Order: sequence, then structure tokens, then C-alpha cells
Amino acid sequence: MGRDGFWLLERVQAEDTPAEIRGLPSLEVLRRIWIQQYYREGETIRWRTEKEGLPPAHQMIASPDDLEARYAGKAGFYWTGYKVHFTETCEAESPHLITDVETTPATTADARVLEDIQARLQQRQIAPEQHLLDSGYASLSTLMTSRERGIELLAPLLRDRSWQARQANGYDHTHFQFDWERQVATCPQGQTSRPARKGQCRNGLPTLTFAFDLKTCQACAVKTKCTRAKKSGRQLTVLAPPLYEFIQEQRQRQQEEGSEKRYRKRAGIEGTFSQAVRGHGLRQARYLGLARTHLQNLATAAAINLARLYTWLCGKSRVSSRPSAYLTFATAPA
Repeated sequence: MGRDGFWLLERVQAEDTPAEIRGLPSLEVLRRIWIQQYYREGETIRWRTEKEGLPPAHQMIASPDDLEARYAGKAGFYWTGYKVHFTETCEAESPHLITDVETTPATTADARVLEDIQARLQQRQIAPEQHLLDSGYASLSTLMTSRERGIELLAPLLRDRSWQARQANGYDHTHFQFDWERQVATCPQGQTSRPARKGQCRNGLPTLTFAFDLKTCQACAVKTKCTRAKKSGRQLTVLAPPLYEFIQEQRQRQQEEGSEKRYRKRAGIEGTFSQAVRGHGLRQARYLGLARTHLQNLATAAAINLARLYTWLCGKSRVSSRPSAYLTFATAPA
């Protein structure tokens, strides 16, 4: 297929091919797809791999019919297309209504859309005092931005992924004491690091790296709980203050009594997505392109709101889960 594809492209791009054929949009799409998937090595056509120039998922064409659709996966579910974000109210005495709809390519990270969502809610003067989200929206940037907007962000922060944190008795960063003025750290055994080295993490935030002496760590009785390095002592990289204190404060708030109860309200949005998928075909885009798919999502949200308003005005109570077919039949009026 790859060799035939390159032959076809070379043939239609030849000088003797009519210009109206060479300029066909479908041929330009074909050219882009073949360049993304294959490359020429002499007379041999080869598949691209990540090491040989395969584009990242957010740039790769996933469908020749919809050039804006992208291939992505989440929680073991994979699809080609888009991602929709619903925001809804959750007051106990009022109908739960969708107040914002955001549609993005499937590869767009959840945390990247939160700032735009909150900006629109503020512009319409319906910004929440508390914003309940899943962990995909939680990051240092979104936490700080939400606080500046006067919104309390309730979202579980991802846990420390280091092996020390996963090990029951391991020494992760919370077991160290930091002297920010002197820029040194003290380990659980009382040993002091060398002055910290400044740096940056992937998203550009400032970090400090504390390094401990190799001989001291090698002779430590609890070395297996702290480091596996053989040619260096323990090295510990953390966010620079005040960011470090801010993130620890947020983690501490998640452990406070009552925080779990407040966060339970977020489960309602899962029912909204279930209603949109089962009752309105949310996972099947009826149109091509991001703009048209977003219009479909807006119409779906409007339909859900109308149904909920009708139920509320009729005085019907909101159910916590979808009733079974048998229960619906058994309780139906004669």
C-alpha cells in the first residue's frame, strides 16, 4: 500500500497532469497522510515509527474524512474524534442544568480547557464558588488560576508517583525538612544536603534539586527506603517556594474532615454524561469538523436542560440512578 501510494502521488503531481487534478483537496489530504505514515529510503518505502518522524497524536490525521478528528484514549477506552466537557449546577433544591459546553480535539488535555470554561462562566456571571472536577483537570496552574478568580477548586490531586511514595515505609519528599532560606534539605536521619540547584520542570515552573553526599547515603542504615542510586547520593527535586507550600496546602485540605462529602456531588455529572450518551447519542458525531460537532453538543445539552426543567416544573423528584426496565414497567399506571 505504501509503495502504491507514493507512486500515485508522484503520478498525479507530474507536470503533465492537469492543474485542476493536482489541486484537488482530496489529493492534498492523501499526500499529508502518506507523508505522516511512510518515508522513502532509496527505492524502499517504510512505515514511520516514533524514532523515524511519526507525528504526535495531536498532529496526526486520524480520519481522511474529518481532518480535525484525533485518535486518543482514556481509562482503557479509545476513539477517533473529539472530547466534550459539560459544566452543570448541583444545588440540591434546584434542577441540575448544564451551564457550559466545551468541545475539543480528543487529544486536548482536560486541564488546558478549564481556564476558558471558568472565564466564560464569569463573563455570564454564573461562576461557581466551588468547582468540582475529576483529577484530570487538577494541576498547579489550574489551582492557582481558580483561586485568583475566587473559585475554590475541588479536584483530587495526583499522588506522588515515585517508588518511595508507593512503598509503605519509603522516604518521599514529605519526610524531608526544607530550609528555604539556606536552600538545604535535611533527611529523616538528620543528614544535610548540599545547597540546592535551581532548574525548571517540563511546564516551566521553577524547581530546586537537593543532592546528598554519596558516601553518607551509601553508609546509611535505611538507604533501601530512600534511594536506589549506586553512583550518587539521594537527589530530591521539588517545586520552589511558594509553589511547594501551596501544593502541600491543597493536599492537606483534601484530607480534612468533610472534604470527601463535599466532593461526592461531582458524581452527578457522570449521570449527565450517561443520559447524553444513552438518550441523545453523544458518542456518535453526526457531522464532520470541530465546529459542527460542538454545535451538536450544544443541542444535546439544551435538550437535557429542557427535559430536566419539564420534570422539575411537573414536581417530579430527581432520581439518583436510572430505573431498570422492570421497575419502569411495574410502576407504570394501568
